[in-house]
Amino acid sequence: MVKAMTNGMRMGMYVQIDGEISKTNAAHREGNLITLSRADLGKMLEKEGAMDAMKRMDHLNREEFQKFADELDGLDIDLQQPIIVNFK
Repeated sequence: MVKAMTNGMRMGMYVQIDGEISKTNAAHREGNLITLSRADLGKMLEKEGAMDAMKRMDHLNREEFQKFADELDGLDIDLQQPIIVNFK
């Protein structure tokens, strides 16, 4: 039932730079748009056992959470600190 309710549900947090990015350490960048987090909930729940894995996310430290997010289809997140952006 949860899978049906979340199909097509997406959310994210982005930074759009008014100018040209000359340098950044951001992990997810498209042109002048930097993705801090993006979640496609329907896609995240497609994999068997994903719901159980997501329940354990709040017990992970930053490094473990980043590794988990990198392996989970439908979730892009950049947890490095700081995220640096140089632009013109």
